[in-house]
Amino acid sequence: MQTSDQSPKAATKNKKWFWSQTVIIAYIAALAAVIIYSFWAIQINKPQQSTTHATACTPDPVKMQKLINTCRPWLAMSAGSYPVPPAAGTDKESQILYSEKYFGKQVDAVKVYHQAGDTLNKIDKDFIGRANTFLMVNWKPTSGTWADVNANNTQVTQDIRNMADSIRAQAPHTIMLAVWHEPENDVSTGTNCTALKGTREGSPQDYINMWHYVRQIFDQEGVSNVAWAMDYENYQPFDCLVPLLYPGDSYVDWILFNAYNRVSGTTFSSKVTHFMNLLDSNNVGVGKQLGIGEWSDNIGSDNDDAIYINQAQKWVEDGWLNNTNPQSKRIDLYMTFNSIGPDLVDYRMGYENGALSDINGNGDASKGPATRAAAFKRYEQSAAFQDGSTSTPPPSSDTTPPTVSVSTPADGATVSGTVTLSANASDNVGVTGVKFVVDSTVIKNDTTSSDGWSTAWDSRQVANGTHTVTVTASDAAGNTKTSSSTIAVNNTASPTISSLTANPASVASGNTSTLSWAYSNTPTCSLTPGGPTNTTATSWQTGALSSTTTFTLNCGGATKSVTVTVVPAPAITSFQATPATTTVGSISTFSWSTTNTAGCSLTPGGPTNTTATSWQTLTLTTTGTTTYTLTCKNSAGQTSSATTTLTVNPAPVPPSNVILSASASSVTKGSSVTLKWTSNGSSSCTLNPGNLTALGTTGSKTISNMQSTTTYTVTCANNAGRTNSNSVTVTVTNTTSSPGKPHIISFTATPSSLSNSGTSVLAWQTSNVAPNGCRLSPSPLARVDGIGRWTTPILTTSTSYTLTCTNGAGKTASKSLSVIVAATVATAAPAPATISSTSATSGTRTTLTATTGEAVTNITASGSVTQGSLATLDSATVNSLTEVKSIDKVEFYINGKLAQADTTAPYALQTTAIQPASYTITQRTYFKDGSVLQQTQLVSVTKKKSNLSSFDVTIIVLSSGAALLAGLVLRRAILQRQLAALAAVNHAAIHEDPNIHTLPSAGSTQPQPGNPHDPNDRPR
Repeated sequence: MQTSDQSPKAATKNKKWFWSQTVIIAYIAALAAVIIYSFWAIQINKPQQSTTHATACTPDPVKMQKLINTCRPWLAMSAGSYPVPPAAGTDKESQILYSEKYFGKQVDAVKVYHQAGDTLNKIDKDFIGRANTFLMVNWKPTSGTWADVNANNTQVTQDIRNMADSIRAQAPHTIMLAVWHEPENDVSTGTNCTALKGTREGSPQDYINMWHYVRQIFDQEGVSNVAWAMDYENYQPFDCLVPLLYPGDSYVDWILFNAYNRVSGTTFSSKVTHFMNLLDSNNVGVGKQLGIGEWSDNIGSDNDDAIYINQAQKWVEDGWLNNTNPQSKRIDLYMTFNSIGPDLVDYRMGYENGALSDINGNGDASKGPATRAAAFKRYEQSAAFQDGSTSTPPPSSDTTPPTVSVSTPADGATVSGTVTLSANASDNVGVTGVKFVVDSTVIKNDTTSSDGWSTAWDSRQVANGTHTVTVTASDAAGNTKTSSSTIAVNNTASPTISSLTANPASVASGNTSTLSWAYSNTPTCSLTPGGPTNTTATSWQTGALSSTTTFTLNCGGATKSVTVTVVPAPAITSFQATPATTTVGSISTFSWSTTNTAGCSLTPGGPTNTTATSWQTLTLTTTGTTTYTLTCKNSAGQTSSATTTLTVNPAPVPPSNVILSASASSVTKGSSVTLKWTSNGSSSCTLNPGNLTALGTTGSKTISNMQSTTTYTVTCANNAGRTNSNSVTVTVTNTTSSPGKPHIISFTATPSSLSNSGTSVLAWQTSNVAPNGCRLSPSPLARVDGIGRWTTPILTTSTSYTLTCTNGAGKTASKSLSVIVAATVATAAPAPATISSTSATSGTRTTLTATTGEAVTNITASGSVTQGSLATLDSATVNSLTEVKSIDKVEFYINGKLAQADTTAPYALQTTAIQPASYTITQRTYFKDGSVLQQTQLVSVTKKKSNLSSFDVTIIVLSSGAALLAGLVLRRAILQRQLAALAAVNHAAIHEDPNIHTLPSAGSTQPQPGNPHDPNDRPR
């Protein structure tokens, strides 16, 4: 035992050893529990087999003709993929014989699989000829699609005849024949009831038509020794296809279905009853014999496989031995697929975990006990499959032929039109068929007595005169008997149909049509499909039609057909105007796409009943949004509508009031001049020469080192592409001259008159004016630039404004205008405050000091700003106390986007977050009296220089190093405390806390296997 002062390392090592030993013990205990549970599960699912055989029983010989054993269920098998040796060979016969020897039981039936063009081969005939054995055949009559099986396909028709003759030659032995088993897996169209997996075979109706055609050829070939089996897959996602694929009660003797299992926990009973309930709930095959067409299991463990086999045995015995399960008593055949499937799943009952097992359980011990093989041996040798009855239909001792006679028409009768041929037939065992022949032509080989051995015959197929009707009856032993009668055929006045019409001939889906006809020389007519039979009426209204249907009228053998076309509903798949938003004076094009339409109309103003798919408007003259409606109809008159809108805006106008001014109209060579421009309604302006483009309505550019006289033009454009221009010429002289006289080029008000109170925009353009060298009165502006615009406050009385500008030499120029207000109100708005110049006059220096104390860069004077500083385009908004008090808000725009809005001083732009580059910056000032001033300039933002000295860097580095050293010391102290705590915990875990040794119980989840018997192809 460890002492309490053991080291943390030693304590940790002992703790790890304890946990590893505990995990090993828990694992062994869990493994033992699994083995015990598996043994218990097999025993609990093992059937309590009756050791008493059923009472001796003799099958009903008539039912036996269709392989219906009234004494017990059939035991059937298909085997393959067993090894050589010990099997005699890899062919079907060798594999079946080996499997029978291996399990100690001869099966009643052997299942084989044939493709298009096959006939019964030697191995098939060997099993047919073997005592107490019959043959189950799954056969695909075509290698193409189901729709390929028809009278026009001569090769397929001949292949069907060859198989029919091959089977007929095996009489009196009956063959159980399934036409293309598991068809659900191959449906590729024709239904929306499930996600289809098939890719090429066709629709359910194609499958039914194929089956009917095969049966027609077999009847023509006189085949009567067939028990017809409809063989389903029983794959739950395809359940809805089961009733759609059923060929009909008159075509089916047996219904077979699969019962594969690959999922642990699924029971044999649930697999079988699921499909039986599906048949019952859909009224499919009522009263037909039921059988398991294929079953096997591969769940993943031999124990689970054995459980499922035991359940199958119990299911059979509860119905046929113990009489406790009526559902089980309905299943009359069990066919085991004892081979490797096309999906490479091992369904061989003699194999355990991939190894062939000793049937007595002495298999490969390293691969598990032979529970699967032993369980299947018990299943095959169940007393439910042993009652002394034979399975060879019919008894070979039957040599008595049937009796037969012609019932109608009577001997010597005269007939015309369609005649019913019927016969009376009987046999000591049972009649299997009656063949009707007129002269030497086979009319029908009737194999069912449900219609009283009869058929219809059109006597107009032969010439008028004497003819012989012959009937031949057959029994299962091949015994036949023939009888005949002589009749006279007189079809001098042949039945005729003079007309057959449908009104309307085209209908919408779900509507009806009325069929009308006229006929003669026959008492009655019949109309198919769905119409009256043997009627004297001359009209009939169809039911609701969902698809195009051809109706055929038969009047005494004369036929005529008419087709009612079901027109699909019209649909508008797209409808739009291009462009959907435009302006007065332009056009727009409407376009659309439709399906199932005969014509479309577009309103308002568009075409009517057109087959075109587009329409172009005339020149649009009215503004607003209009809703257009497209209405399309099909040939049956059904309509469908769709709408779209077209918005017409007023035609764009070019920018107005485009003004370009120069700071001087004449400069000396080598001097600079500043060009400024403004406009109304533009989105950008371009200055040439220079190809300088600035966003917005205003801009400026300083031209340095002027060398020659140049005319500059500014062109402003709006978003609609409309433009307007203005030009100015700057003269370059070689001599220095005094500044020219200031000149006010223009001073306008828009509007210049108001019908009532409102605002007006004042705009001006000057030359030879100092920067910010103008004053506008009355206004709150201390000074303004030589080019600009200002929005007045709301004017209620006529007001006169004066613009006064000064050049660098102090010379001035003035210009006045009036804004006329037609109506006045009682109280006039207060006059704007008069602002006097302050010590920080705009344009005298680059740096300003705001009234609140901050340093501010004057952009107008400098043209550039250092990143991180405060900046303004209007120095008065920063340090003119009078003007500051009259400001309500200042906004700054960078390249046309709002970047900052201030409602308190200083009204300056913070440039810290602005990256070094050139920008168009606009300052918009809103005054408390309602007026607005806007100024714009191209500004260069330069990178901020670092103020950090080498001494500062040294201090930062030393400070960082000290902080790092302190952190390391603190971390060491924390680790020492954690090691001490861990040692204490180990000590407590070993000496004090008994619960520390208890491992938590671990739950386990059994992984679910894959899908059961995947219904992919099985090309057997």
